[in-house]
Amino acid sequence: MADPIAAIAVLAPQPNAGTLPGVIAIYDVNTATQISGSPIRVGVEPDSVGFSLDGNWAAVTNSGGLIPIIGSVQLLDLTTVPPSIGSAIAVGTGPVGLSFSIDSSLLYVVNGYDATVTVIDVGSQTVVTGAGYPI
Repeated sequence: MADPIAAIAVLAPQPNAGTLPGVIAIYDVNTATQISGSPIRVGVEPDSVGFSLDGNWAAVTNSGGLIPIIGSVQLLDLTTVPPSIGSAIAVGTGPVGLSFSIDSSLLYVVNGYDATVTVIDVGSQTVVTGAGYPI
């Protein structure tokens, strides 16, 4: 995607929240077109979406359901058409926010229930050893 600032993501949890996967759709605001093709299934209770500054990645947090359980993050590769989605990466409890590093190599995930930050290596889509740093 040429202009990452021109993208917006729309999350839609399922009506049976807490048990079924949600979906995400990504739109180009300059052309008002959906660039993700069909909505993409994500984890249970999607909460936050972030975009990398280089425009190559989007990430979505999945809170995991109605009771506080281990949440997850999924990375979407925006260089493919339609965007491809990676496997769920386990993070802390109640992921509520995220941000990419300036060079887009790391993703920082704020876990609200256990007050930690999980650091993910974007290239390998793995948690950085020792991550789960207290806030």
